[in-house]
Amino acid sequence: MSQYELNQAPKAYAEQSAKWRKENPSIALLSSDDYVQQPKYDGCLAIIDTVGQQILTRTGAWVLSMPHVLDACTVLFPGKVLFGEAWRFDAEFKVISGEFRRRIPQPQLSAVLYDCVDHADWKAGFSPEPYSIRHAVLNEGREYPRQGLLYASTSPYDTRVQGYANALVAMGGYDGAVVRRLAAPWSNGASKEGDAIKIKPTQSLDLKVVDWFPGKGKYIGAAGGIVVEYRGVRTEVGTGLTDKERGAAARGEFAGLIVEVEFMAINHTGKLREPRLKGIRHDKAQPDE
Repeated sequence: MSQYELNQAPKAYAEQSAKWRKENPSIALLSSDDYVQQPKYDGCLAIIDTVGQQILTRTGAWVLSMPHVLDACTVLFPGKVLFGEAWRFDAEFKVISGEFRRRIPQPQLSAVLYDCVDHADWKAGFSPEPYSIRHAVLNEGREYPRQGLLYASTSPYDTRVQGYANALVAMGGYDGAVVRRLAAPWSNGASKEGDAIKIKPTQSLDLKVVDWFPGKGKYIGAAGGIVVEYRGVRTEVGTGLTDKERGAAARGEFAGLIVEVEFMAINHTGKLREPRLKGIRHDKAQPDE
């Protein structure tokens, strides 16, 4: 089952429809009257169905690790399907993911709730209620604290949202931010009309190219990407290269060059997370340390 058949998936600004981007040429031009922003927690999507008495992953698999969350949501939000991130303050994503998938209770996990819809609407794949009303339902639950339930911090939209996303990632426990349109209905599938916009952090380093790796599929015969090194740890960078650059890399023409690499974060092994080549730094002879 596709991950988009069960939930509304926030997508980056560049992935919104061409029509919407033409009407909204910059993320910085959105209005705080129309949008709010939230942290994007670095956890696992949990779909909490209080009618079917189940918690599902984004692909429809049953979750058995958070019965305390299901019980709390059933009491506070009967008849609803809630969307949240399985998360805890003191753990990296890899640890949270492992605990989330265990088949015995993990009381240390919480669900950070950010949206909810009526069960019938969830089954139908569409809810006409605007996000402002759906979010107000969640706010009512804040008045009755329960073990395992947290609520996504929500604030008025700020045009400096990119800096907000970057700061969250630097703190740890987050992987960016989400901007939500207050008047937006809920529908399953990828959000491409500006209803839920994912803001990824933008960190970058200037690093030395130490190798390349062969391509697959349409890139057979060229480079699948380059390999850079940061503090002794190597990371493969397979996105952001043009076809011409892939050919050049396969011929060894990138060896020793300093390149700027954008990435989301540095994981616990020291590798860059979701790296992307931004360009060659012809003006630099030494990499960042």
